[in-house]
Amino acid sequence: MCGTSPPLCSALGTLVHRGSALVHLTPSFTWPCSAYGKSMEDMQYTQRLSTRRVRFPNAIRVYRLQAGLSQKHLATMVGHTRSMVSAWERGQTLPTLIHAFELARALDTLTEALYKTLYRPENSRA
Repeated sequence: MCGTSPPLCSALGTLVHRGSALVHLTPSFTWPCSAYGKSMEDMQYTQRLSTRRVRFPNAIRVYRLQAGLSQKHLATMVGHTRSMVSAWERGQTLPTLIHAFELARALDTLTEALYKTLYRPENSRA
């Protein structure tokens, strides 16, 4: 349970009593709580803050959310694990070339669009 009392289930969040008022709470993250509907289990729309420096900035998360995919579903599409997709999104590791192309195909974009800082047009090279 999420610890709020008394929860009333709804598809979009939880209704809780705060004094004499009934307040609607929408979760920031998805965590196992029976008060939140099944529809919220697979997607996390708010980005968690990280203490690690982003080594490889990318737009994987943006394209994944636009496509309406969870990390788990995207990982299945590219043949990897959810934790690896998470590491790619957070910029901690780079996917192999094959996985970068599979990511781009699954997200219906170009590989260059996922990693804009790694791509430089020919005329801008020193």
